[in-house]
Amino acid sequence: MRYAVTALLFSSLLVGCASTSNSQSASNSTSNSRSASAASSSPSGATQSADTGLLLLPGITYAEMTVNPDGSITLQQVAELTAPEKTMVFKFEAAGSDTQLSIKNPLAQAIKYRLDMLDMTGKPYPTSTCPVRPSIMAIEIWPHPIPALRVSQVHTTAPNKQSACVY
Repeated sequence: MRYAVTALLFSSLLVGCASTSNSQSASNSTSNSRSASAASSSPSGATQSADTGLLLLPGITYAEMTVNPDGSITLQQVAELTAPEKTMVFKFEAAGSDTQLSIKNPLAQAIKYRLDMLDMTGKPYPTSTCPVRPSIMAIEIWPHPIPALRVSQVHTTAPNKQSACVY
């Protein structure tokens, strides 16, 4: 129940932020409003858009990957796991006063990504991330509650550069 209330509040804030922002163009505002609406209606609590990344709310999120020729990865949220060989699995949860994110990489290559913690107003705070090695799960832990996360800039990495953790 606590997560449902947090998700509803956060989705409401995103809709409010997207509709009142004076710094965005009309097309970006429309895109953000659509993304926020999808987040509130999404069964797994995540939505993806080209300009905002993949929004994670507490729970399990499945995102099918398309690896582009330049190594960038496009994520498309799906309701259930139907193609495990190309689906990243995100499990975002509170563990006591901590917050934990586990990410499963089904590819034969390491994956790097950018991760922003979002507060209740939608303000992003970048956090460091470590590559997710091939065919295993990585875990990120923070010693405080986080209402939402945004995953963006997902890409494969060269085998000799897969161990560096970066912001």
